Amino acid sequence: FHVRAATGPLGPLARWVTKPEPEIVLGTAFLRAFSSVQIDYAQRAVRFAATTRYPTPAPDRLVAALPLKDVQGALAVEGALDGDPMTILLDVAGDFELVMNEPPEAPIRRLSLGDLVFPPGVNVVTSMDQGLGTTTYPRIGRQLLSRFVITFDFRGKLVYFERPLAGVE
Repeated sequence: FHVRAATGPLGPLARWVTKPEPEIVLGTAFLRAFSSVQIDYAQRAVRFAATTRYPTPAPDRLVAALPLKDVQGALAVEGALDGDPMTILLDVAGDFELVMNEPPEAPIRRLSLGDLVFPPGVNVVTSMDQGLGTTTYPRIGRQLLSRFVITFDFRGKLVYFERPLAGVE
């Protein structure tokens, strides 16, 4: 949990965001203190559960359920980029689709996380352009993740990707 100093910025934690200027950052260590954390972009809501384990989502809404990995303190899953298996970080606040140190010159044909397959044409930007420095792993950001309700079940060590409730934009 990081709070902006009275007169200073959050530095690299703000990722060069200046408008609106972030006041706080809830990091992975803070989130892991809960049994589960659900991010519902469509409803602009975050739900925290302190003790109750998240129930398995309804089959008609569930897109994918993947083992949740801890990679250098970040939340990650196993996925594939154009058929190459790799660990991919989930950056729920990153204002991008996909970030890599050195994006490929050819367009991305297929980005998948288990049963979740993103349409071709995923926009890839460099980690330096996003204020992330060099990164070991590619990151999927909010611009792709916001299509789903994402639940981090820390107790069950799973991450669920669900379709938003109908009628919510």
